[in-house]
This record gives sequence, C-alpha cells and structure tokens, in this order.
Amino acid sequence: MKGFLSHIDKVLEYLPPDATGWMRTHSILIHPQTMDILGVMPRQAVRVKTPTGVFIGVLWPCKELGILRMCITAKDAPKEKMASIEPLWKTFNVPRIVVSLKGITVKADDALREYLEMYLSNAYVQPGISIPINYYGGMVEIIPEMPIEQSLETLSLKDESTEFNDIVFFVTYGCSVFITGLNGGQSCLPLEPMDLSSVGGMHNAKKTLMDYVILPFMREGSCCSVLMWGLPGSGKTLLLSTMARILSSSAFYFQSMDEFNEQYAFIQPKSIVILDWPSVEKDHKGYTKLTQLLSNGKTASVILSIRQADDLELGVRVRFPIEMEVEVPTEAERIEILSILADYPSDQNLIELAKFILFISFPYYFFLICSHCYNSITERCQIKAVIWPQKHRSAFERFGIDPPAGILLYGPPGCSKTLVARALANESKMNFLAVKGPELFSKWVGESEKAIRDLFSRARQVAPTIVFFDEIDAVGASRGSEKSSGVSDRVLAQLLTELDGLEKQSGVILLAATNRPDHLDSALLRPGRLDRALYVGLPSASTRRAILTMRTKKMAMAEDVSIDCLVDRTKGYSGAELVAVCRNAALIAMRENIDAVEVHWGHFEETLRAIVPRTEKYLLDIYEQFKQGCISG
Repeated sequence: MKGFLSHIDKVLEYLPPDATGWMRTHSILIHPQTMDILGVMPRQAVRVKTPTGVFIGVLWPCKELGILRMCITAKDAPKEKMASIEPLWKTFNVPRIVVSLKGITVKADDALREYLEMYLSNAYVQPGISIPINYYGGMVEIIPEMPIEQSLETLSLKDESTEFNDIVFFVTYGCSVFITGLNGGQSCLPLEPMDLSSVGGMHNAKKTLMDYVILPFMREGSCCSVLMWGLPGSGKTLLLSTMARILSSSAFYFQSMDEFNEQYAFIQPKSIVILDWPSVEKDHKGYTKLTQLLSNGKTASVILSIRQADDLELGVRVRFPIEMEVEVPTEAERIEILSILADYPSDQNLIELAKFILFISFPYYFFLICSHCYNSITERCQIKAVIWPQKHRSAFERFGIDPPAGILLYGPPGCSKTLVARALANESKMNFLAVKGPELFSKWVGESEKAIRDLFSRARQVAPTIVFFDEIDAVGASRGSEKSSGVSDRVLAQLLTELDGLEKQSGVILLAATNRPDHLDSALLRPGRLDRALYVGLPSASTRRAILTMRTKKMAMAEDVSIDCLVDRTKGYSGAELVAVCRNAALIAMRENIDAVEVHWGHFEETLRAIVPRTEKYLLDIYEQFKQGCISG
C-alpha cells in the first residue's frame, strides 16, 4: 500500500510507555482505519520503502494522522514524500546477531556491546540496512550482517525467487550481540538452526511438520493444518514450543483453551496457530472459536496437539488434512534424546541406560521390561517357540506364512503361565503389556470397551510388544452362558474386533492365560485370533527337579536332604506349590531355632504334610478334553 510521509510535533508522546530502545526510533504511526485496510494489529513489523531507502519498523495507531498518511519516529526520516508500506508476515527468530560498525566515533568495547544487546532487544533487523544509534553523545551506525552460506543452510530457502536481502530477523529479548573485530576479530557466530534438530527422537513427527508446515511456509507455499496426539510425556509440548520459537512472530502459541479464547482477536492473518491443549472441553468457547478458525481460512495453518484424537468431534477432525501420532520413542530415539540432554556423544553407557528407561503406567494395565529369563522357564521348549516370529522372521517369510496372531496358555493354577509370559518378553527384548481381565470392567457405560481399544492402541505405540491377558476367561466367557452378561458380551465383541484388526507386521503378539479354557467363547479360539493353544501342565519329574534345584540353590541344606526323594514325594504338585514347599521348610527351621544354619529333611517332611497338591482331577479331565477339541464346559 502506498501513502505519504507526514510530520507530527512531539511524536514520541504518541508511543506507548514501554517503547524504548530500538522501538522508540523505529516506530511508524498510522491512522487506525489504515491499519484495518492493511489487516494488521499494533506492533506489526512492516517494511517502508522511501525515496531515500528502506526502513524497518513497527506500527502504532495515531488518530492525529489522516488516512493513508504515516509518520516515522526516526529524526532523519523524510517528510512529505511518497512511500510504500508492506507488512512483514514472516520473520525469523535469532537469539544472537552479528553487527559491523560504520563511521564510529566512540570506543568499541564490551560496554558498547552490552548497550547494543539492550537496545536491540525485540528489534526487527534486515541484513545490510544500517541502524544509527546515539551512544554517549556520539553516533554509532551498526549494520547487521548474516553469512549467506550459513543462513541459506539454516533457513532451507530453496525458492529461487526469494532474495537473501529481503529476509527480516526478529532479535529476541536478552539477545547476544557480537561486534565484528571485537574479541579476536571473528566475523560471525553460528545461528540457532531453523529446524527441529534440537529435539531428540520423534523423527516421523518432525518430518511431517517440516514437510507440510515449516518449509512450505518459508517458501510462501500452501501449508496444511495438522492434528497430532500422543501419550503424556511423549514430547508434544517440546516439539511445538521449538516450532513456535523457529517461526517467531509468524506463529501464535496457546497452551490452553482459556488462553486461546482470550487472545483469539489478536491472531494475525496468514500466520500459524499452534494449540497445545492438555484437555478438550467441547462446551468451551475456545472450542467454538477453533471451529471458526478452521472454517474461515484466516490463518495459514492450525496445529492442534491433544492426548487422543477421539476427543474431537468428527466435523472438526476432518478439517485437519494431516493427522499424526507422536509415538513412544524407540531405543535408538531414546539414545538420541539422552545424547542431546547429556550434551555428550552416544557411547556404550548411554546405550545401556536407554534400555532401562521404559516404564509407563496406565489406568488398567502396566508396561515394563521383565527381569525373568529363560532359566525361569524350566524345560518348556514348546512354549519358548512363541517368540519365533520375532526372532526368526526371515524363516516365516521364506515359507510364505503369517505368524500366529494370538496364543493361549492354559493349565492348572500355579503352573507359571504368567512367569512364562514375562520371561518370553525379556528373552525376546520385547515390551510387556499386562492386563488382568476383571480390571477392564467399569461401571460406566462404554468405558470397558474403551479400555480394550486403548490397550491395543498403546501396544501398537510401543511395539514390538507382548500383550498378556491374564484370566482371559473373565472377558472371553462364552456368550449366552451363565457367566456372560451384556457388558461382558460387548467387551468380548470389542476384543474380537481388535484381534481381527491386528496387522501381521504390527509387532504385537497376544498372549492369553486361563485356568478354564472350557469357558471361553468359540469365536475367540478360531484361526486368526487365539489360534494356538499351549498346555502348561503340572511339572514332570525332570521339571520338578529343576525347580527344586533352583529354589534350594541358595538354601543351606543338611546332608540328609535328598532332591531325588523330594522329587518323588512332590508328584502332582504345581510349580507354585513346589516353591511354597521350599520356602515353608526354611520357615519351619527358623521357627525351631532362629539361629539355625541348615534345613533338615525333617523340616521338609513337616512341610509336605502341611502343603498338599490341590489340583483337582476334574480340571485335568477338562484340559484333556480341550486338547481333543471340546471347548464347552
């Protein structure tokens, strides 16, 4: 827009009280209606081209001026001349700036540098355009300079129509100023990279934001609105705050719905709005204004970060062309994050440390890497084959077959089904997501089904994962039976849906355990769901010997204790009962004499009379029938 340069007496009185330093001599006063024509707000950075040169400043309203007239607060500004004014919608944030001195009449020292740091805070500068400054009665003329090769690399400006001299930088508050020729004569300092490399991990999320928002915005292209969600603590806020710092005055960053509602009127056209909302309230005024913002096309892009994508109504969600999930960092990404935080190159110590940063808690289930190993699974070779799809993937590809989607472990209580699942997770280096069937049920309608959906969603996020359903009969009871109910039927239907949608390459293995396989619904056991059933029965003689040897390894045993005799006497005992026999024998020895140093055979005799096998024969008959294909009790 073009207008005339005018003069106002006592022009500085029309500036706000906080206009100091650079802003005091680089403000442009225009009529409020002129601001409406330009579509700008106060403090908007603009470029004014006059017959004598180019001037960078900020706008302030002044009713003393006529429409299409402007007044520059600089003392040497031309008057009654034609000038054009151009809003600067895109500026780049720099915490450090390099300047050279021209026609200096004062000493260039650290005192001058500190003064410039205070003077240039919150200033807009363009490389090559000089800035005159009064300093101790003398005139200092500084020229901001930016190394071309460094700036083109950091800004990623590949558009041939973009000239380097047109780039305007916003000098942040508390900036660092480096004077050419001072302190060793270095000519420049490295600028903060205008990308997301300072954020560790989240490679997919960073690539999406760079490709669809940041780079198109820098090249004056078309940006996309982005909806992102993820677990608390996954790095969404860090990613968005870094992005807001990169885009500087071109971005509006709101961390709550209340803040967005209050500042909505100040959002500039063609800017990027970044919303980091920990929760979404659909009856909040901010939610209504979000809908308006997405509909009117006022902004270049809207980036919304929430915990779950389902928190948005479908009518709002479809207005985001790009959706992405910020996933839990992989081991390689955890190493990268640790390297950035520790400011130290990756080494073996960081690699080992990254393996232990794994614990995440959820309302209905827990997630951890277990410390159990194959030595805890004594002689269960068939069960160890569960992790073959993870460890020998090439073999499955060679034969052209898909690995089992789910595996059912069934057998008497106390036969180490849960221990088997945890040891398998540890040996395969997979994450372990465990849930007990009864804990999924909620008194609120729909919450139980939602818990199933969330469980598998989290499992995909932290893949490769073993999802372990303990007491699967609580949620997989046969429909129409006495133990089923309306809630359990809906939960089972949701579980079947999730199993059908479990991709073969998702890295998620479902492992379920039950004591009563005859109570399970037949649909749960069909191929493609829990299509493999492994019997975890009572330990054999060799297994009992291995368990007893392992449990008594650290016990002081008398010479009259015979492991072979103990193996013969414990026929029909479960693994948990064998552990109880060893523990109880030691407790009896302590009860007799707290200073006892050995456990004698008599202590085991007394223990065997107190602890008897409690696996009933009818259960063993049920397991035998289940092996033969009978699945109804």
